[in-house]
Amino acid sequence: MPWYCLSKKYQGAVLIYCSIRVPPEPGHGDVSFWYATYCVAGLGILAFCGAYYWVWIVFLPWLGGYTIVEEVERLEDGALTTQLKRKCYSPVVGTDTEEQQPLLAST
Repeated sequence: MPWYCLSKKYQGAVLIYCSIRVPPEPGHGDVSFWYATYCVAGLGILAFCGAYYWVWIVFLPWLGGYTIVEEVERLEDGALTTQLKRKCYSPVVGTDTEEQQPLLAST
């Protein structure tokens, strides 16, 4: 698969990963430590962000009995703003979820 077929969000990660595999010529390194330290740090940051997203959007809502929904609001000047809000699961089908208190208080 050619590189341009990848989604733009994955192209950077693939380029960082591939740059680990290409060492500099002997004697031409510009730093005294391992040449691909920045690549590993970048991949570590991407992995941390993915884990943080999974905990915040998937695991905590599952654990707390709520879901994260996106609410779009139109401002007076016509601009759209988006907020992520918690919606509690209704234990009884057909009841309004707005009347229930969330398990975790919003900060």
